[in-house]
Amino acid sequence: MKFREIINIIKDGFKGIARHFNMALAAIVSILSVLLILSTVLIIVLSVNKVVGDTKEKINEVKVFLLDGVDDDGIKDMEEKIKDIDEVKEVKFISKDEGLESMFEQWENKSYLLEEYKEDNPLPNAFKIHVNDIEKINDVAGEIKMMPGVEDVRYLSDEVIHLLKISKYMQIGGFGLIIALIFISIFLISNTIRLSISSRKKEIEIMKYVGATNGYITGPYVFEGIMIGLIAALIAILCVKFGYSYVYDYLAGSKNGMLSDALVSPENIITDFSIIFVTLGVGIGMLGSISSLKKLLKV
Repeated sequence: MKFREIINIIKDGFKGIARHFNMALAAIVSILSVLLILSTVLIIVLSVNKVVGDTKEKINEVKVFLLDGVDDDGIKDMEEKIKDIDEVKEVKFISKDEGLESMFEQWENKSYLLEEYKEDNPLPNAFKIHVNDIEKINDVAGEIKMMPGVEDVRYLSDEVIHLLKISKYMQIGGFGLIIALIFISIFLISNTIRLSISSRKKEIEIMKYVGATNGYITGPYVFEGIMIGLIAALIAILCVKFGYSYVYDYLAGSKNGMLSDALVSPENIITDFSIIFVTLGVGIGMLGSISSLKKLLKV
């Protein structure tokens, strides 16, 4: 295709949008609506995954309490054995004195209730252990529990199982919903663009009869579809950038600041969302135009 023909296609594309502005606007609104719904779903899925990830970090911990009779050498030996377990990421020894001091800090104004325990500390020595894979926490805890000198092993086993299930279901459900939205959007946008192109059926037939090639005929319409999708994508990007950022900042500054902690940060998603919106918007607009033109070109 010659450079002049490309210029003419672009000019005709802009003219087509101007002449049939109402239909083009309807297509832009349709694509924009789909992209905004898609962005909402993505934000929910990403936020849930963020909460799950943050929570997994907090509960990805095994506390091991030792018997009173374990001496310093026994503690060092046990620490080495725990470190040798494959899934163990970090081991921290907490003496009974450190444990009591930590309780004083946690109790703050009521710490005076613990004064009597300074002389006779009832707390055991302990290890705080983090594992690499939270799914292996049961295996790690079970192996440690079998070691001599261990009095008790505590960890949130049931909570871990439920958390992993929630994360898995949310990922599957979110992915399925996103795929469904994409297919629905392609169907809706194709119909919208088809209505726009059908209104120019006579124009296409005349161009066919005077010998215009399919490429020359479809060029302006495909360009229209690309521009419509691109405009919708840019508006969607602005809505997410400023609209979602406003909501996020508002929640961060309100009494419900914990909600903003649960939401994914706008700075972390805007680049990826921009790529997704432009790709989907342009792709849907282009595919909608091409699929709508097939029947009209069979003259």
